Amino acid sequence: MKDLIYRVAGLCFVVKTGPYEDIDRILPSYVDFSTESLDSETLFVLTVSDKPVERLPQKIDTFDIDGGKGLVCTDGTDFSFDIYEGVSGCINRMRCNGGFTEAVVCLDNIESRDAAFTLNNCLMIMFAFASSRKSALMVHSSVVVKDSKAYMFLGKSGTGKSTHSRLWLQNIDGTFLLNDDNPIVRLVDGKVYIYGSPWSGKTKCYINKSFEVGGIVRIVQKPFNRITKLNVLEAYASLISSCSILRQVPEVNRNITDTVSSVVGLTRCYVLECLPDVDAAKVSYSAVTA
Repeated sequence: MKDLIYRVAGLCFVVKTGPYEDIDRILPSYVDFSTESLDSETLFVLTVSDKPVERLPQKIDTFDIDGGKGLVCTDGTDFSFDIYEGVSGCINRMRCNGGFTEAVVCLDNIESRDAAFTLNNCLMIMFAFASSRKSALMVHSSVVVKDSKAYMFLGKSGTGKSTHSRLWLQNIDGTFLLNDDNPIVRLVDGKVYIYGSPWSGKTKCYINKSFEVGGIVRIVQKPFNRITKLNVLEAYASLISSCSILRQVPEVNRNITDTVSSVVGLTRCYVLECLPDVDAAKVSYSAVTA
């Protein structure tokens, strides 16, 4: 067994490879986040096993993941996560402690497509909830960078987050994509930063960099282009709805809601009612960089 160490948003976690010492080859999106040693405390340790993991007795939640489904169960102390892969229908399972500091995931065949799918999603789940105690948020969004400032686009699936990012990339010189699905927002020394992550959905954009936030924009489809600045309560509702959260765990829930409150108090937030056109990008760019 060897240890793989990764650092995302300045936070380190460890993957113990169990019987699969070459398991890093099924995690290509993590290459730029790999590190040789721990330079900070360990956020969590996930151990890979080829032995079955028990499903815990009480079902408490279901969730969607990219191309699949998930089921969360508990025994009142620990949690189990069933991962259903959309193509093969295979089920793999992770069990973790209540503090999201230790986990074990069963992978009986790392050559199968669902092994990479499972391991990637289990690491994403662990990071989303473990990092909450470090004033970090995993936010379903798309992020572009312009002039060393990061601009985050939120919205329900299908509302055009990625499309709006692409319009910036195509029409606003000097813009680049930081992440297209699950960037990390983190409070550090009273400032808000957005970090790239190994989790970028269908877009292969795995950049290990961070930038101070320039603005947060919720995208809403409309037959016109108009941007409006949100007050703090509106901004809170907008951001919290895009965060990965597990409401059944009071500490995690409290950490995330506290961080969201702090972030929106330090960041300009907007709603953009828009068409998927060039003018929408110009309207949002002019407002958030003014």
